[in-house]
Amino acid sequence: MSPFEGHVFDGDSIRFSVHVTDNSNLASIRLGLLDENKISVVTPLYIVPHKNDTIIEVTFFKDATLKEGSYFLHVQASDGVNVKNQYREVKLLRNDIVNIFALLAQRNSGQSKIWKMNSVSGAVSLLMQRDYEIEALLSVAETQKLYLMTKFPSELQAWNLAGNQHFWTVSSVFPHKSFTALSAKNSHLCVAEKAGLIKKIHGNTGQIILTTLTQVDTSAYDLLETDDFIIAAQKTTGNRHILCAFNSATGTLLRKELLEAELTGMFEMADKRILLVVKHSTGFAIDVYDIQNQHFNRVFSSNQFQPVFSSITKSGQLLLATNYKIFNCDFVNNELVEIFDSPVAMVVNFEPQQQLLYVVHGIIMKIIKPDGTITNQYNLPETIDMIEFSYASN
Repeated sequence: MSPFEGHVFDGDSIRFSVHVTDNSNLASIRLGLLDENKISVVTPLYIVPHKNDTIIEVTFFKDATLKEGSYFLHVQASDGVNVKNQYREVKLLRNDIVNIFALLAQRNSGQSKIWKMNSVSGAVSLLMQRDYEIEALLSVAETQKLYLMTKFPSELQAWNLAGNQHFWTVSSVFPHKSFTALSAKNSHLCVAEKAGLIKKIHGNTGQIILTTLTQVDTSAYDLLETDDFIIAAQKTTGNRHILCAFNSATGTLLRKELLEAELTGMFEMADKRILLVVKHSTGFAIDVYDIQNQHFNRVFSSNQFQPVFSSITKSGQLLLATNYKIFNCDFVNNELVEIFDSPVAMVVNFEPQQQLLYVVHGIIMKIIKPDGTITNQYNLPETIDMIEFSYASN
């Protein structure tokens, strides 16, 4: 049966084909489309093939009944005695809302290329080519802009999503020092410099909304903004790791906590708490930090590996990756499960709307569900070393 499990349709229909075969003539085949509760949402199609081998192609069109969401393609085949069922989960998106693209960056010897890949069709086109290195790449749906954090010159640039119109540039206060971290929330950005300086910038205009005080011996390597705080994971010149919380409206430093080791991820939780992934010398740990009460609570630890990437799903499961493996970490139930193993070093990112992992090893792109199921696979024109996502409204 095609398409793959988890395939995303972004048009006005769901199309699938099925190859049914048996040792004896098939008495009947039933083709249906079911909702998430496996209840039929369209009138099933019944076929009497009168042969033992047949290929059937079916299209279900989106209407008042068939809306955006998850569905199961259902095939039931019978030879008159035995009955077999097969289900395949797919998703239907509204194509009048948003198109999701993977932005694939290749950086080499001070030059950068950005490729744009349609997440549904796998079609790849060259978006931008620049004679400088891009250290970070971010696309923001609220502003419909693409942001490049560059090195030599050290700048933050805003472009349209097609990559052919430049809107504004913010340069580093210290030209000989580069920007070190970039994050976005709603329609504004936060960018950090090596002197411990953090700026909050309006994503549409490039206007600097606030600036924190410098901390000369520190540089932030990760940023997270919540409704109340700008959280910065910082490293000092003495190789210590610090977590700082600034007031998101004024830039005032409110909290400064010493960490035991480097962070590989920070994620917002309810009740002004932050989930921290700490990479220590023999493995990693997961802490929950209560900003209001300045309290750390360790909820998980492991000596199996040191993660280089982390992300979190809507269901609260943590995805962790080394250069070669991906794990699903259910820290509530104390479970750590390997879901993917790559033969060579890979590049990983997690797309939060589709809840899918994008994994590149060599020139192969694989799209994977959090349980390890591969939903699609594409060939890329070149190797890449960064994956980000772009959300374009129609």
